[in-house]
Amino acid sequence: MAARPQPHGLGKCVIVMASLAIYLTQVCRNRPRVSVRSGIKLDAKQASRHASCVQSPQNSPRRSRYRGLIGGAQPVDKPGPINMDDSAVMRYVFETKMYIRDFDCYFSSYAYLYHQKEMLQDESRMAAYHGAIMSNPALFRNKTVLDVGAGTGVLSIWASKAGAQKVYAVEYTDMAKFAKRICAYNTPPGAIEVMQGSAEKIELPSRVDVIVSEWMGMFLLRESMLDSLIRVRDRLLKPDGLLFPSTATMLWSLVTAETEHSNVSSMFGVNLEVLDKEFEDEQISYYMNQSRWVQLTPEDIVGYPMEIKSLDLNTVTLKDVRGVEKARFRFEVESEVNATGFAGWFTTHFPTGTTHWGQQYFPLREPMHLFAGDIVEGVMDMQRSNQTHRTYMVSATWKVHRAGENASGPPEYSKRWNME
Repeated sequence: MAARPQPHGLGKCVIVMASLAIYLTQVCRNRPRVSVRSGIKLDAKQASRHASCVQSPQNSPRRSRYRGLIGGAQPVDKPGPINMDDSAVMRYVFETKMYIRDFDCYFSSYAYLYHQKEMLQDESRMAAYHGAIMSNPALFRNKTVLDVGAGTGVLSIWASKAGAQKVYAVEYTDMAKFAKRICAYNTPPGAIEVMQGSAEKIELPSRVDVIVSEWMGMFLLRESMLDSLIRVRDRLLKPDGLLFPSTATMLWSLVTAETEHSNVSSMFGVNLEVLDKEFEDEQISYYMNQSRWVQLTPEDIVGYPMEIKSLDLNTVTLKDVRGVEKARFRFEVESEVNATGFAGWFTTHFPTGTTHWGQQYFPLREPMHLFAGDIVEGVMDMQRSNQTHRTYMVSATWKVHRAGENASGPPEYSKRWNME
């Protein structure tokens, strides 16, 4: 197995900040308990010690970049009066751990070329953006363009080739170093300015005419990159500016798909039946509670897909993208089928067309055997996880109304999944 590339740049910062978090935790444990409400005034010696271990890292440029990743606290330009209490220190430790987790679980993977290559080989996505940009030179000619989460800079290059006067490609990870080389190789000098940093914090000479971004995650909202896009839109897009894509729709459906967790009783002469119970327990406790990416066909869909949320990227707010609140669904079964789960996906709309790719599958513990005329109706809900703002919990509650039976007495089913 090839050795995993060693972290560099921001990757090294993770190690430093991890040590800092551990140190601060020890400081909190060893300090005398004080009132969270009143706090305490520190003497000169205490003030000096706490200023060095708490205030300084908080105000460093690199620390400020991490603080911009998660909603809430903002970078502090100047140290204020030192009046520390346990709640303040513990909040700092908590936020530090959150930034480290966010980098490890999200940003770090985008810094590797193999991950970027996988996205570049996604023909559906690439074709959608290429067509939307290159087929509409009138929307880009002599315009200023901002590419949020630029990655390797491909969207920036297309925008430049479509006639943009200036393109700003913003990428948080060290992939920005590769983007600079790629953009310089494919466009005239000065056509694209690659900027490494948080899109929420960058400064531009003026507002831009167009924002392009490939922000969509699984089932649209996972990864929560739309939060960043909204903040950037409000700060840097002209009032009459364009967004690529401009709207998005989330869809939900009942589906039938092959199960992928069948047990193996023997292998090459070795009987594995002794582990049957443990295997089944594992499927129930973990595998069947996780959503996963699938590529479904129209034949896999049971009933007509329901629209559960629609977003206008020009007006959507941070509150709007926190999840899906109790969306009702109703599916009419047309023929006898074993429904194995639900599926969620999205469709994005560009100013000139529509595209979608892939589905997120939410399996049932046991398939539902349905007949023509049956009706499955209920409510689905999607909320951000308590562990990280980039993942979600999806739940559904539903009833099956059998054709010809009294609709007042069907049992109610419910299921919950992690979308990590």
